[in-house]
Amino acid sequence: MNEDTFSCSNLKFSEAKSDQLELLKSWLNKPHIAKYWGDGGITIPDFVKFTSSNPSLFKHYFGFYNLLPIVFIMTSIAKEGEALDRWRETSGINLTLDIMIGDENFVGKGYGHLILQEFFEQKCSDAIAILVDPERSHEQAIRVYKKAGFKPQGIYIPDTGNWAGIEHLVMKRVL
Repeated sequence: MNEDTFSCSNLKFSEAKSDQLELLKSWLNKPHIAKYWGDGGITIPDFVKFTSSNPSLFKHYFGFYNLLPIVFIMTSIAKEGEALDRWRETSGINLTLDIMIGDENFVGKGYGHLILQEFFEQKCSDAIAILVDPERSHEQAIRVYKKAGFKPQGIYIPDTGNWAGIEHLVMKRVL
């Protein structure tokens, strides 16, 4: 399958369920994900909270292509006073987004921007803007985000956590 045969109509996104935890853990261990995602130190506990209906930082989704799980996406509402605040639109809902394509058959094929566009249509109708912050060295992610309509906004360097001191390129797509 290539970009010409990939059909967004075959993509469906649903909120994550607790029985998908092992799938998420297995994806986090894949080299193409672990390099940029880390060890799941924040993701796993938040996933458990979310899937057990407890307050969590993120909404967690799995994306399926013809019922095959291929992608994991987390979103949160970008709020005033938080790390990416200066890049938010001044009114309306601004979301942050993190994405991992877990199925290697869908990595590096030109599908990333299509997956994102379909996700926006299915799950982001209330948002006015989406913010992402890939590591500045993650050229593949930056290309995908640009192809999906994101524009560079500035540099963000976290001062805590796994990514402390690492430059991230903040990018925004206004919907």
